[in-house]
Amino acid sequence: MAILAAAMLPLLALQGQFIRSVESFERADTRIAARQNAVAYLKTLNFTQVETGRVVQGEIVLRWIAEPALATRRTRWPGGEVGRYELTLYSIEAILEFPDGNEDRFSVNGLGWRPKWSIADVF
Repeated sequence: MAILAAAMLPLLALQGQFIRSVESFERADTRIAARQNAVAYLKTLNFTQVETGRVVQGEIVLRWIAEPALATRRTRWPGGEVGRYELTLYSIEAILEFPDGNEDRFSVNGLGWRPKWSIADVF
């Protein structure tokens, strides 16, 4: 019996290592999916209007701060005339807060825009 127990110890250690590896992969998968969702959400925002924010996505909290990365520029029509919008490239620092207390910080670029005149002004 003692010989059998001694033979099983390495198998139990291997099983414990396997369980820790699976848990690690699950955490990484959750983190990757959360980051992909956060980037997709951030792409929908106009950072001229929302430079800072916080949104809850399930159990995960996304916070961000956007700062202009380049000077604001006006759009141009194909003929070279000044366009209707001002565009600004923003550098966004985002933080994902997980329920277990861990954080994932990352940076992305985003756009902000605002019209300089209304379509109603033309008509």
